[in-house]
Amino acid sequence: MSEEPQHYSLLTKRCYAEAILRGDKVIEARRASQIKSLKVGMTLAMHWRTSTRIYCEVVSLTQYDNAKIMVDDVGHAALGFANLTDCCDVYHKFYGDNQKMIAIGVSNPRRVEDVQPHTRKSVPSGKRKRSVTK
Repeated sequence: MSEEPQHYSLLTKRCYAEAILRGDKVIEARRASQIKSLKVGMTLAMHWRTSTRIYCEVVSLTQYDNAKIMVDDVGHAALGFANLTDCCDVYHKFYGDNQKMIAIGVSNPRRVEDVQPHTRKSVPSGKRKRSVTK
């Protein structure tokens, strides 16, 4: 009996997920505190709040002290940018100079349509329907 592969769901921009699907981007970078239980060999399910997912295999995880060191090491092209200046500007804007970063190396991307979203069993407390009394 084989074990079911573990999936890790990650919210991302559609353009970033599609760049991975095209092969233009081979590394997804995140703040280290966002990525806790992701491991090499797991399947990364990238989504943008739709029923479409981009699944890819995690082939490497590398932690860096900040975004500048990460960009210097992996290069702007691996992160999906045409030039170094734009890449540095984006990562500095979102993460600053003091955030530890993780570079997630991915391979074998594939698109899966109509994935059933995880459904809640109960309505969130602030969204409960109130009964109207007459």
